[in-house]
Amino acid sequence: MKSDTHHSISDARPAVLVVDDDPAVGEFLREALARWGYHVLVAHSGQEALSLLDHASIDFAILDVRMPGMDGEKVLRAVRERSPDIQIMMMTGYGSIDDAVKFMQLGAVDYVTKPLILEELRLKIHRALEERRTRMLSITDSKTGLFNHYYLMERLEEEIGRARRYTRPLSVLMIDVDHFKEYNDKCGHLAGDEALRQLGRYCEEISRESDIIARFGGEEFVMILTETDLASARIVAERLRECIEEAPFSCEERLEAGRLTVSIGVAQLDVGSGVKYESSSSLVNRADHALYLAKDRGRNRVEAADPEMVA
Repeated sequence: MKSDTHHSISDARPAVLVVDDDPAVGEFLREALARWGYHVLVAHSGQEALSLLDHASIDFAILDVRMPGMDGEKVLRAVRERSPDIQIMMMTGYGSIDDAVKFMQLGAVDYVTKPLILEELRLKIHRALEERRTRMLSITDSKTGLFNHYYLMERLEEEIGRARRYTRPLSVLMIDVDHFKEYNDKCGHLAGDEALRQLGRYCEEISRESDIIARFGGEEFVMILTETDLASARIVAERLRECIEEAPFSCEERLEAGRLTVSIGVAQLDVGSGVKYESSSSLVNRADHALYLAKDRGRNRVEAADPEMVA
């Protein structure tokens, strides 16, 4: 699992990020959290924390409020923007009820004051992670372990809003397994289920930390590619198509085509061209239309949606 933004649920030790400019506090929390069974990362500034988030999978973050430069509130806002599912606890020696309310409104799940009471901290972290795990189960596709259709559409709404706000490109891939009914009929449904899981893993391998992958339904998958224009999205789609074409799947030699392949439709929300109000369903429908063009034109290929087709 790369990140909760990207993937679904993991059985690995939860990863906790501690952000405090005081090295003594960071080391104190590292030792305590490690004893409690967590994988611990420590950052001594807001910028260092955001850099770690770009390269590490984080489940929970403890942010000191008062830090030079980028303070805890700024880090909280940035993390919420990048990784909405990370649980965040604020920590300060100068707390008040008003501060607690403000941070909760900004997306923190809890608030602790220094000097820390370790047992209180342990219980709060455990409770927050259990709540997170329950939510993750509710948004996870049980067959593949990827995100499900419900969460995909929820996140797509958020990413469209972010793309408009910052005038950034956003693209979607709609992926469908070619002749999957034939594969199920000739290889069996257990092999079909494993093929779907395998395909999901290949999607994960070619994607970035910020991308969102979900099983859309049946043998269809969707990838949300943040800050990615149509040309770049086509490159990603071609890489995925080639990866699956070359990958070995159980008993695929029984297929008439001799191998398992996918067709992919690509669509971009181009916020710079006046498309201001395209809905998430419209964007997905355009990617779906491009997918069916790929099917009609022979399968095992990538087709891009016409930007003029916005509903």
